Amino acid sequence: MLSAQPPNDTIRAETPPVIYPAALADAGIIAQISVDAFPQLFRSLYGRRSTERIVAAQTALYAAGVLDLARYRVAALSGAVVGVCAHNTTGEIGAATFRTILRTVRPHLSFPAALRAAIGVSTTLAVVPRRIPCAPDILYIEALAVTSHLRSHGIGTSLLRHAAATAVTAGRPRLSLHVMRDNNRAYALYRRFGFIDWKDPPQAQWMTHDSRLMVLNIEPHHMMLPPGSAGR
Repeated sequence: MLSAQPPNDTIRAETPPVIYPAALADAGIIAQISVDAFPQLFRSLYGRRSTERIVAAQTALYAAGVLDLARYRVAALSGAVVGVCAHNTTGEIGAATFRTILRTVRPHLSFPAALRAAIGVSTTLAVVPRRIPCAPDILYIEALAVTSHLRSHGIGTSLLRHAAATAVTAGRPRLSLHVMRDNNRAYALYRRFGFIDWKDPPQAQWMTHDSRLMVLNIEPHHMMLPPGSAGR
């Protein structure tokens, strides 16, 4: 198991990352990278709390099993996790009662903030699965994020290639994902990789007005993995 130490600016993407299934020890860095990558999403859940408090609350949700950590693959360089990718084939992202969520985040937030977070997380657990395209031939990429100073260094592409290989191994020849309409950088990455725009099913369109659904028909070249990236 590699260390889940926080990435720092001295780490450089000079070698391919090692990609492996996330473990409980990785929960904190997964939360950190995710909060940094998707600030608007987490602000909608937690309000204007400090990043440290939001990361602590998210880490607790992973540790308690409210959010399913088994979905995640992490990319590491020099023993530090620098990227994350969440795979989804079931349409579920976690499960817990409102009371469990509130009890989990309360040690890290004031009561009003914890109440807001519990409402937001409960709503997310109920609503987000309805936008995930579930089909026996699809692996859905629920989230993909790279630590800020190593973006545009091929780590995201390595995670996509790993997801493609994982999908084909599982008998799923397509990847799909959503990307925010204002995230031109990520959209360009997915287009270069081979994703094309796809239309959300009617029942999900009211939830996805601010994002694009994309799909990839996996070809052999999408799965060409550099040494050390096959996962373990």
